[in-house]
Amino acid sequence: MRSFPAIALFVGLSVAPAPQSSQPEHDPPLKPGEVSFAITADSMAPTFISGDRIISDSLYYKSHVPRGGDLIILKVPHDQPLPENVISVQPMLVKRVVAVGGDVVSLKGKRLQVNGKDVPEPYAQYEPSEGVVESTDFGPIKVPPNHFFV
Repeated sequence: MRSFPAIALFVGLSVAPAPQSSQPEHDPPLKPGEVSFAITADSMAPTFISGDRIISDSLYYKSHVPRGGDLIILKVPHDQPLPENVISVQPMLVKRVVAVGGDVVSLKGKRLQVNGKDVPEPYAQYEPSEGVVESTDFGPIKVPPNHFFV
């Protein structure tokens, strides 16, 4: 099983809080503000795969502003269903911040652009999901102030 530190806990990969008793003995003890999660889906592969464990710092964004490339953990809105095959006692998603308030985002083919500049995504996998029709173009849209595009 692989373990990775996540950047922060920020109030479509899913995570489940890892019970303290299930932590292997070699896992480091958690510091104040840290929360341990188990990855339960592969939507962020190859960065994270099902079975990975991450530790998130829930205090990080009290002194930092999210920016492009950050990994964040989001609570799933109660009115949204969880992705298929996701098991979670507390629905959470790990996502990568693509753009922040004021940025203009577009996708042309497999090229992500933020503010008209190509953004390298060596981790991106553009494989259509079964039964989902996906367009290769999106936007441009301007991200509203105090919002993030993930």
